[in-house]
Amino acid sequence: MDRTSISLSNPGRIQLRKEDGTVVYGADQEWYGSRMKKMAGCGPTVGSTQLLYLHAKGRVRLPVEVLDQKSFVSLMDLVWRHVTPSFKGVSTLSHYCGGMHSFLKKEIGTDVPCHTLDVPRTKSKRPKLDELATFLAEGLGRDCPVAFLILTSGTVEHLEAWHWVTIVSMDFDPAVGTLTAEIYNARESHRIDLRQWLETPGHGGGFVYFE
Repeated sequence: MDRTSISLSNPGRIQLRKEDGTVVYGADQEWYGSRMKKMAGCGPTVGSTQLLYLHAKGRVRLPVEVLDQKSFVSLMDLVWRHVTPSFKGVSTLSHYCGGMHSFLKKEIGTDVPCHTLDVPRTKSKRPKLDELATFLAEGLGRDCPVAFLILTSGTVEHLEAWHWVTIVSMDFDPAVGTLTAEIYNARESHRIDLRQWLETPGHGGGFVYFE
């Protein structure tokens, strides 16, 4: 794969307006009303973000109209019913995709193919850097935010373990072996080092996008 830089065509579609009028990068699980949802709601929050973008692109029709933070929380609560965390949260790609498929079928009456890339605990079984870059380029190239499951964060800046975030752009340079991505997490935008994350010992994680 050659040098590649790619981003969503309009990331502003998931930059939300808070009740005080300020605009933030993506959503925040802290917007949930209950303590349990605030603690465990990163998966359904990222799922809601992907759905909002797909709705804005005309690929799905949401059952609620999202105009601001308050109305987005209504979507988050609805998605929670399907992407429902267990005592381990939403800790697998199959749990996430299964919940999203349930939402799409039961709340909208449609379905959208779910594409996944697993990053297992065993480092020798993990995808190569260029394979990860190709997957991200495919997802963003189809103009879908990529959901990123982080089971291990190591020392990578702006990441936390056992958490989901939203990838909105990536930059891959095979000549120097770098892969970085821009993420939206908890109302903030950060650039992260995916090569460093891929090489971090621990539980791994994975990536999801929808066509």
